[in-house]
Amino acid sequence: MIFGVDVKNSRIKLMRTQSQVEKIVVEYLPFDDELALRGNIAEMFESALSIYVKEHGDFKSTSVTLVLPNNLVAIDAITLPTMKKSVLADVYSTEFKTLYKNHTSLQSKSLVIKSTKMSTTYLVTMIQKKIVSDIDDVLDKYNLNLKLTTFAAAATADAVIALGPKVGKHNTMIVDIKKEETEIVFYGKDIIYGFSSLPFGYDVLKKDSVINDSMVYFNEVSELAVINAKESAKSKSLTMAIDLEEDEEVSKDVSSDPQVMETSKTELSRDEFVKLMQEDSKTKEEDLEDDDLELEDIKVEESKKTLTRKVKRYPKYMQREEPTSEEEYIIENFRLFQKRILLYAKHCEFSDYLPDVDYVLVHLPEQFMFLNEKIVPENNKDLELRFFSTENVNNQVVSENLDLYGSKLGKHITKNSIY
Repeated sequence: MIFGVDVKNSRIKLMRTQSQVEKIVVEYLPFDDELALRGNIAEMFESALSIYVKEHGDFKSTSVTLVLPNNLVAIDAITLPTMKKSVLADVYSTEFKTLYKNHTSLQSKSLVIKSTKMSTTYLVTMIQKKIVSDIDDVLDKYNLNLKLTTFAAAATADAVIALGPKVGKHNTMIVDIKKEETEIVFYGKDIIYGFSSLPFGYDVLKKDSVINDSMVYFNEVSELAVINAKESAKSKSLTMAIDLEEDEEVSKDVSSDPQVMETSKTELSRDEFVKLMQEDSKTKEEDLEDDDLELEDIKVEESKKTLTRKVKRYPKYMQREEPTSEEEYIIENFRLFQKRILLYAKHCEFSDYLPDVDYVLVHLPEQFMFLNEKIVPENNKDLELRFFSTENVNNQVVSENLDLYGSKLGKHITKNSIY
């Protein structure tokens, strides 16, 4: 039995292992949406399992594999001067404890990924012990024995290595495109160097329309914050301008009043100054009361502004030709993935510990496999995209849940999985 967590859709994923891949099914155990906002995984399991037990009865005693979301796992690189192995291990331990003051609460796994005459680089994978122990307590409550713990990126890599084309010793960017989200794993020589995700999947590969970048990232809160900030800044500048004009008029009136001119030349005592300020404030309050009486019977209707999403229009010379067929629309929409893949690959080139990407392995459903022939590098310097499908397993459930299926295989090729 394998458990995964789908925080985005507020549900726990349960895959029951079967000897035949075609018979593998995944059940979805919903939990309260508020728990997704809190981010406590143990509470999510408690909510989902309690609902499941009420409807289906108690679980039979069985072992469980837990696949944690990637955002609960941290990966870091620590570089040290090269020295004797007997000393290097102690130096690394000291450096790790110095960098992470909470090291006693972390479960970590480290390995050397780069070693030269000058320096040695460790890659360390970490997770909070309390997260795993809290989930273990919940599972134990429902007669489930936690046997193995890993994370989604490592399990996905294991599934791709088992089901996809041979990766060998190449440094690969694995792009697992699901229906509503995309998982990206940086893999090389049986090591997970990093991971990322995109909030959209192959649902953007429309056959009849072109999807713009602004249509896949919905950041209404941030857009409203920028608009309100601009409006606030404009209103403040306008008010300041009015105040300055009023001050100028007042200064002119004051300068023309001989009595005020004479008073300004004389110094006021503290008591006289306070008395003058009190009289001035009373006058202002009386003026405000008069204004309120005048406006008492007038109904003011507040104007409400709404945020309308506008698609950015590029100049004609920057615009691409409109697709004319279903395949062309899909190819054009796939550029949403291509742009981000190229950005990640460029990031790897500038990174100190991420390996340069030899090629990109893209997992998609069989219906999009024509991209393998349509999207080819124009020259040897361009990044190669290799598309593959898991249609051969004859189970769409497995294709959509490679993270769960990868942990089911039990091979765990990746060296820095957390057990």
